[in-house]
Amino acid sequence: MDLIAPYVSEATKLNLTAHVVDTVTGAKDRPSWRGNADGRFTVKSAYLFLMQDDSHKQSMGAFFKRIWKAVVPERVRVFLWLAVHQVILTNVERHR
Repeated sequence: MDLIAPYVSEATKLNLTAHVVDTVTGAKDRPSWRGNADGRFTVKSAYLFLMQDDSHKQSMGAFFKRIWKAVVPERVRVFLWLAVHQVILTNVERHR
């Protein structure tokens, strides 16, 4: 895969890595999902795949508690919460 990666699109790389190549039994190639041991896609396995995060990040729980305990009007707390979750519509996002 490393040899062809610079020459193919991201969609093609994902499509190629989603196929199981069985050289032992001679079975035909088929799409598979690496979230399950048997290669079948389920919503549960997709959710678990998306929620796994191996990177080391600081816990945002304390930061969120500080937002909700701030002595400010409710609308300011909600604005801060939305800003932290990056859902405020900026001019850049609006233009895009």
